[in-house]
Amino acid sequence: MHLKRRIIIILWFIVQLHSGFGQCYTITYKKETNFPDFAVAEFKAKNGQMPYTIYRLQTDEKGSAYKTIEFVPKTTYSLINEYVFKDKEKGITCKADLSFPDTLGTEFPSMTAADWDIMEDTMTIHGIKCRRAVLKNSDQNIIAYFAPEIPINDGPGEYCNLPGLIVKMDLPAHSEILTDIKYDKNCVIDQPKDFAIKYISNEKWEKHLNAVKNSFLDQRIKK
Repeated sequence: MHLKRRIIIILWFIVQLHSGFGQCYTITYKKETNFPDFAVAEFKAKNGQMPYTIYRLQTDEKGSAYKTIEFVPKTTYSLINEYVFKDKEKGITCKADLSFPDTLGTEFPSMTAADWDIMEDTMTIHGIKCRRAVLKNSDQNIIAYFAPEIPINDGPGEYCNLPGLIVKMDLPAHSEILTDIKYDKNCVIDQPKDFAIKYISNEKWEKHLNAVKNSFLDQRIKK
């Protein structure tokens, strides 16, 4: 309850400060993977808890950066060190896996409001009333819960451009939920110094991610 009250107070403070979205916000998300039941039992037996990842989103009116901050606990799956940069002026999004510099840079058009179907139903998350939105033209069931009262049209990873901050994402393989948000008038978007974009196709990016995941599964089976 204390955490929920803390988040609500912080969010209320930010909404009061907000004027024209000319400042920078640092937003933290917790990502939990939806493992099959046998994997859940194995992880809990070994670590006493399910693994999760902490990501940081820094966002202003020009762009945003979504970056891996922490894995708990450390696993082979942690090889995926994600970085997503959204250039709002150019309307493009770039993905990279910082663990594998030779695969840096998948560029594709940023999402727009037209990419979403906004539903009438709502859900209260951490005391925040959110509306549900479903991503159009996707072969997966991708759902976002956004807060209209928080006028920041951004969210975790490549997901964005809803009329309010995305508080939770539900995807087939994982979910991400807001845990903290801070206002910083002097914030500078954190882009790694060695982030030199090499544009590659979405197909190559997906092939790379699948290779990492398969390596993780192979090592788990051998054990």
